[in-house]
Amino acid sequence: MRKLLIFGILILAVLALGCTGQNNSQLANPASAYCEQQGYTLEIRTDANGGQAGYCIFDNGAECEEWAYYREECSPSGIKPGGANSSMFDVSIKDFAFNPGTATIRTGNTVVWTNDDSAPHKIIADDNSFESVSLSSGDSFSYTFSEAGTYSYHCSIHPSMKGTVEVQ
Repeated sequence: MRKLLIFGILILAVLALGCTGQNNSQLANPASAYCEQQGYTLEIRTDANGGQAGYCIFDNGAECEEWAYYREECSPSGIKPGGANSSMFDVSIKDFAFNPGTATIRTGNTVVWTNDDSAPHKIIADDNSFESVSLSSGDSFSYTFSEAGTYSYHCSIHPSMKGTVEVQ
């Protein structure tokens, strides 16, 4: 009887620990897997508070937060699915960075920057063609691009924060 009890406990222990030999802590989430399955590079970044987020890095250097890419809110070209039918392009300001760093849009489209940080940010074009007021957390600024070209911009409060809008 005692041997049967020990055998039963061993069986339960094996079942509790899993017998697949697979380390479940290393399994990727669906957004991470999707990025890599599409042939792109996944980069995990850690913010100052220790939080982590994944970014899908595309062949052209553009990037997108992994879940935004998985939900088709951005694409390798930076143009949202729908192309010419999408007149708005969202750029998130989070963890002292613009995401995506490069927005590729069409002439006449509007970029909407939203401050998802706790710190204030102020967007200004390097050529002074557009400038926001200081954006508190949750505030947005939009600008419609009427001419093709490349527009570099930065945060005047945090000059190391830089981004680009490519208008086709």
